[in-house]
Amino acid sequence: MPPVLARLTKLQRLNVDGNPDLDTLPPELAQLQELEQVSVQGTGIRVVPEVLSQLPKLRYLSLKATPITTLPEWLSRMPHLKTLDVAQTSIPAEEIQALKQAHPDWWLISSH
Repeated sequence: MPPVLARLTKLQRLNVDGNPDLDTLPPELAQLQELEQVSVQGTGIRVVPEVLSQLPKLRYLSLKATPITTLPEWLSRMPHLKTLDVAQTSIPAEEIQALKQAHPDWWLISSH
């Protein structure tokens, strides 16, 4: 992903779906403070990028069909997150259940 992305400071939606060779998001993403939606469906990302924790307006995150196996603790503290798609991942059902209980107001999409 090109560093020039950081110049798109008004960007609200980022979709990099279907890029299996993409295994991380650049740190410059943190400069996109208006981002509300991020979708990394079908990418090679194995760990939820910590740069997402620096996006205060993030309300939708799709990790669908990625090789992610666990969710970071900071994800629970995202102030505006309302929709999380973890369908077709290997995240344990117990972890998803705990998240559902902790955030009954979230729309949590999963295969479990």
